[in-house]
Amino acid sequence: MRKKKNQFVRGLELTAYAAEGKSLGRIDGKVVFVERAVPGDVVDVLLTRNKSDWAEGVPVEFISYSPDRVAPFANTLVYAAAASGKCCPTKNNWFLNNSRYMTSLPALAVWR
Repeated sequence: MRKKKNQFVRGLELTAYAAEGKSLGRIDGKVVFVERAVPGDVVDVLLTRNKSDWAEGVPVEFISYSPDRVAPFANTLVYAAAASGKCCPTKNNWFLNNSRYMTSLPALAVWR
């Protein structure tokens, strides 16, 4: 039997940052990675890849925005490509990026 493609999830709350600039949410124990969103957003998501324990998707509609979200600094299309990941303030980006590396440090210490 064929798997269903492009399923729709309503009201997914994003709770954390993941690798490659994606945000992370959970639904029924399954991890969902969402592009172009910030932790704290509540979104309706169209799933593009759906595996047994994780899924990837894109936001279709934003139900509510995160309080950490800020407007991008560029207006033109040329600069918008470079600024597409800048939807969270700099101080939070520093903390969230470093927290990802700090969680992997204990594994590196054991590797020695």
